Amino acid sequence: MTTSLAAVRQIFINHGHPGLGPVVRAAVMPVEQLRQTIDEALHGVADLRHARLLALALCWHDHWDAAHQVCVAHEGDQPCDLIHMILHRREPDADNCRYWIARVGWHPLYDELPAIAVTAGMADSTLTTGGRWHPERFMERCLHATDLDRAVLEQVQAAELLALRERLLDG
Repeated sequence: MTTSLAAVRQIFINHGHPGLGPVVRAAVMPVEQLRQTIDEALHGVADLRHARLLALALCWHDHWDAAHQVCVAHEGDQPCDLIHMILHRREPDADNCRYWIARVGWHPLYDELPAIAVTAGMADSTLTTGGRWHPERFMERCLHATDLDRAVLEQVQAAELLALRERLLDG
């Protein structure tokens, strides 16, 4: 098994971070280049781990339909379901996002997100209760973002995706 963690991490560098909504940025990697890079970097890695990282990379690069297809093909896998939820949050489709929040249930990533939000400058308690992350409240903030909030919410979302990447690379 040959795995190039650096190559996978590179996919998320120098392309900016995704917006809150369905906007497709100009400086993203094309779908086929992403697939080839992931295939080469994760040669010999289990199919499910490969699918999770591919879905995440496609989500990062604003390829909503391609990422959605991967997530649907792996429905019931908590990391893919989490990516699926993020896709619907970005779509934006609040009802579908809520459905996937419920399907995901508690995810270990949620333990990291309160500190990520504070580091990004979101020091209010509207996203947490007793230090516990509320993905539905974050979705609501993203859907109703003001110009003042948008940059911080995008930073939190980018950090969320990068933290998930690290969990997937470790696992």
